[in-house]
Amino acid sequence: MEAMTGQFPWGTIPDTVVKRNVLKRKALPPRPRIFNDSEWEMMQRMCHSDPQRRITIGAVVSMIYNFSI
Repeated sequence: MEAMTGQFPWGTIPDTVVKRNVLKRKALPPRPRIFNDSEWEMMQRMCHSDPQRRITIGAVVSMIYNFSI
């Protein structure tokens, strides 16, 4: 997210709140407006709370390549 927006994903929210959001709520940062549906879906799949359900780096590279076409 930071690479696309130039901003920290959780902004200026305190670390303790970020940890609670990620670990207990299994939440992602708010969706940036510049993300289209496909890009946001990729982000959700990359950051899935269950590591076994995350997509591989190869899949990420392929998706990014397809976004640029």
